[in-house]
Amino acid sequence: MTQPFRGEDPVVKQSSNEDERKKGGGMYMEQITMDEFAAEIKRGRIVVLPIGATEEHGPHLPLGTDTIQIESVVEGALKEKKFLVAPTVRYGICSSTRNFPGTLTISCELLERLVSELLLELERNAVKKIIMISGHAGADHMAAMRVAAKKFVRNSCIKVVVASIADLVLSSKENSVLSKFPAGDKHAGFIETSCMLYLNGDLVRKNKIPEKSIPQFPDPLIISDAEKYFPSGVMGDPTGSSADDGRAIIALAVKSFVKLIAWFEKQ
Repeated sequence: MTQPFRGEDPVVKQSSNEDERKKGGGMYMEQITMDEFAAEIKRGRIVVLPIGATEEHGPHLPLGTDTIQIESVVEGALKEKKFLVAPTVRYGICSSTRNFPGTLTISCELLERLVSELLLELERNAVKKIIMISGHAGADHMAAMRVAAKKFVRNSCIKVVVASIADLVLSSKENSVLSKFPAGDKHAGFIETSCMLYLNGDLVRKNKIPEKSIPQFPDPLIISDAEKYFPSGVMGDPTGSSADDGRAIIALAVKSFVKLIAWFEKQ
């Protein structure tokens, strides 16, 4: 990263007090008035739209893991940059995990339409730059977001960025963190378990952390029962996870997000 953090470490754990956590220097849209919002937009503030998911994450992690992680990254970045945060979308497209208990997936068409309409509404409110940042990085999910954004910018002068938490982490050159990632770790494994142990260890069922699971899908065959290839709901190895590793991963994502915002401000 070209811009080191100033002052204290900006990474913050998930607060147990939602109202306190969302103060964020008055930059959360649901915490400010219409006049305050209009004033921030006149200053040229970027609007960040976090998108999460309600999805199984094995027998040990909460259904809101993707949402918790991306909201924490956004919260951490607010300590370094000023931007407006739109209310989080807590549902997404969960193709491989749709048949597990607790997963609430929406269709590609619905996510694309929802993103399109939110972009139009932000444009109507005179927003000039928008970042849609997703805590869920599923291929179908990200594709629907990008398709909606591409269609939107063809008829608008608004600038839009679409990225996932995986993009933030993997864009870094800090191999001391990345080198710890086990091969094939994609979902509810080392990375996400470590992050949740750091962000809110009370939500992790530590006595239910499953063994390593690296599913071998019959690609390129399209299947409707992906769950039978990873019945634990895990794609990776959560057994070696730690809060210290989670802290390093979240810090990496925050630094990458700050760098992305700084770059976007200059566009």
